[in-house]
Amino acid sequence: MSKRFAEWLDVRDDEGHLALAMFLCLFGIIAGHTILETARDALFLSALPPRQLTVVYAAVALATLLVAGSNTRFAQDFGRRNALVFTLVIGSFVTTLLHFQALTRPVLFLLYGWSALIGAMLTVQFWMYAAQLFTVAQGKRLFAPIASGAVLGGVFGASAAALVIPHIGLRALLLATAALFLATAVLLTNMPMDERTAGAEESAGPREQLPIGFWALVRTVPYLRELVVFTMLGTATLLVTDYLFKFIVASRVPTAELGGFFAKTYALLNVASLLVQFFLTRRILRRFGVVPALVILPLLLALGGASMAVFGGALVLVLFTKGADGGLRYSLQRVANELLWLPLSSGIRARAKAIVDTVLAKITQAVVAGGLLLLVPLGLSSPRILALIALVLSILWLGTTAVLRRSYIDLFRKALSRGGTDLELDTIRLDLTSLEAIFEALSSREPPRAIAAMELLHNHQRTRLIPALILYHEAEDVLVRALALVATPD
Repeated sequence: MSKRFAEWLDVRDDEGHLALAMFLCLFGIIAGHTILETARDALFLSALPPRQLTVVYAAVALATLLVAGSNTRFAQDFGRRNALVFTLVIGSFVTTLLHFQALTRPVLFLLYGWSALIGAMLTVQFWMYAAQLFTVAQGKRLFAPIASGAVLGGVFGASAAALVIPHIGLRALLLATAALFLATAVLLTNMPMDERTAGAEESAGPREQLPIGFWALVRTVPYLRELVVFTMLGTATLLVTDYLFKFIVASRVPTAELGGFFAKTYALLNVASLLVQFFLTRRILRRFGVVPALVILPLLLALGGASMAVFGGALVLVLFTKGADGGLRYSLQRVANELLWLPLSSGIRARAKAIVDTVLAKITQAVVAGGLLLLVPLGLSSPRILALIALVLSILWLGTTAVLRRSYIDLFRKALSRGGTDLELDTIRLDLTSLEAIFEALSSREPPRAIAAMELLHNHQRTRLIPALILYHEAEDVLVRALALVATPD
């Protein structure tokens, strides 16, 4: 246990202060936003029917699309730290104003949309600042411990909300969020400006000749098309699951108890996510590989959807389904999703990933929300029908993993054959699928491919896995590099 923790928390002497400050900043952002989410869900569903959530989903998706580009430009032009401080202060101010407004229908819609929008903006700005503050090498060691501030912040925010709601009420949670945002902004003012540290940009080698435009890339790279479909199906499935959860909770839990119910549920989900991230994520990825790990969440969601489609919207069944979502989405699923992009070249990743994760995901949310809204006048918004929709989407999402596995390992082999260094995994160990491709590359007669495989093992402190037979390779470059890596005193 202590050995695993020490390995995970690889902080050097001159990095501790900055890493701790960034951890606390992320902790404050997520803790405040979790409290805000708890208040908004309970207040919204206490006053309005769950079907109104579909309107909010669509509006939030469209608003995020409009803000995404300007948010990035604002952070780049104004300075990443300054932009984050400014957004936190504005977030504190607007949230305080909402606290003092009468809870009319427009104010409730504004509160729900505001909480989603400010959460998206702050998360993007924080990681833009972190990416500029640390070098690539530092990021590979420090981003995992810093990111744990998000999970711990979620646990703290939800737990604190559950404890104080009986004493101060739901609306006072907005003031707690405002206070946390303001305190985080003050902490950030004592941190360095986001001047790029020397060595932050490492050379990626000669520029890759890529098609102009995202859709040209999608047409050219089949694996990217599969990732687009995978992401869109996952986004749709998770949105329907979230809607089904809130729809059933609103009908099963008394209005006066919604605040405490959401606070306790979100606290337990964040604790589950933290446990999965610390104890299971690495083990599952190393034992089964990236793509098989991606089967777990859609499989559990399909099981939950099937159960609700057969037995109806029992609270225990929807809690099981939401528990799978909350426990895995931001731990195992998030890490495995990031690993899916590694076999692509750095040029394609830089151009396509942001569009897939933001623009296409938000468009999918807007379309799915519109579809859910249409079910209401058609009389098709019962829990069983919603569960059936979630089941179908989960099965389709699950089916894409079968295609992804073959494409993933084929592309990983091609990337090794390029002899590039863009295959380094940032925060976890090499998975089983990647190791299969690496050992295959070690026996290659192509020097760049064999050297790339050795470098990858060396970068992940797995030099002892380089076989002695590599010394029989016919290429002198391979022999020289092998001797340099393995001929050490130990």
